[in-house]
Amino acid sequence: MPHAVSADDVRTFWAQMSARYGTRLIPKQRAWEMKAAARLLDALGIMPHETFMSEYTTVWGRRIYPCFTPGEAPNEDALFGQIIVCVHEHQHVEQAMREGFVSYSTRYLTSSRARALYEAEAYGCNMELVWARSGRLLSPDTLSQKLLAYGCTRGDVLAARAYFERLVLRLQRGGYQSSAVASARQLLPWLP
Repeated sequence: MPHAVSADDVRTFWAQMSARYGTRLIPKQRAWEMKAAARLLDALGIMPHETFMSEYTTVWGRRIYPCFTPGEAPNEDALFGQIIVCVHEHQHVEQAMREGFVSYSTRYLTSSRARALYEAEAYGCNMELVWARSGRLLSPDTLSQKLLAYGCTRGDVLAARAYFERLVLRLQRGGYQSSAVASARQLLPWLP
């Protein structure tokens, strides 16, 4: 039986991950830069304004713009989902640290293939956390299809799907651990 996740667990975890990575949380609904990004995405026909603002947490450098208040959720699954989002976004921070912010941001914004693979690595954290907590594997098809909303091409979505299929095999053998998930495991003693 998985550990019961509480609102306090979520708030504490977000604070600890933010301290570890030097990130700052800014409520998305109050951030002028996110409102401007939402208008631009909407005008370009990439994503509706309201979808971007209410369904997608965003990271820019070391600023994370959650579309929710950590610890406020209707049920335990949603609370665990907020932990997953925290790790996912911090994996993007890891990517930017690894490649340099300018290089990472440029590649993310201008290359469908790079964006698909960056997101695949971050969604891989989602897969790893669900596997660690429940022994359940997220579907490579479902995860890869999410990337269509990021403006990724069908070919790049297929490349991400192949990444997820390899990750499934590594998880089943116990051999994969992303950087942000490693941090999460140190902070969440109940996560195997």
